[in-house]
Amino acid sequence: MDKLGFSRIFEALLALMIIITPLLIPRHFRATRCVGELRGILFDALVEADENGELTRLIYSGEWRALYESIERLLPSEINFAVEVLDGNGRVISSFSRGAIGDNDVAVAVYVLTFRGDVRIVLVKGSW
Repeated sequence: MDKLGFSRIFEALLALMIIITPLLIPRHFRATRCVGELRGILFDALVEADENGELTRLIYSGEWRALYESIERLLPSEINFAVEVLDGNGRVISSFSRGAIGDNDVAVAVYVLTFRGDVRIVLVKGSW
């Protein structure tokens, strides 16, 4: 009879731990994401921005504020990013960013545009 009481108390404590433990874990804990996933998100945003030629138009007309707003709209708010637009010789034409790019888990997406023989390279660096 003595062992039966101990096992009931042990069962009750175990059930209590199972119920309370998830409540003690911070809710803002974020699942670790890989750099490959981030690179895909960055590249998908560039492809989506250029689906109807909008990215090409904004870059070749020098509408940098509209380009920033377009990319910002397409990327989730938890991703910090930096964009550099280069000419065909690798010189920076424009650059802008949102947030600080961390040292860990940085991904880079490269997108090359050609319009009437004029090459532009768009580099997007991002971090969580």
